[in-house]
Amino acid sequence: MSLTDREIRMSHTIDDLATDLGKLRRTVSQQVDLLTDGLDALRAGRYAVAEEFMERARDSLAKRLAEQESRTDR
Repeated sequence: MSLTDREIRMSHTIDDLATDLGKLRRTVSQQVDLLTDGLDALRAGRYAVAEEFMERARDSLAKRLAEQESRTDR
């Protein structure tokens, strides 16, 4: 049984979506950890440390969003 071009394209699209979902889950998980650490620092009155954690989380999420937007613009 031979796959049609449409079936092959759909298979590739599904694989791409699964890869993107995995990357998104990893990114969000990592940033939740950073934000949790930042919140702990904030509660301890370590404002500079909290700010650093928040900036790192923001930058990482912004980078991931830009990567995703560039992929969908193709």
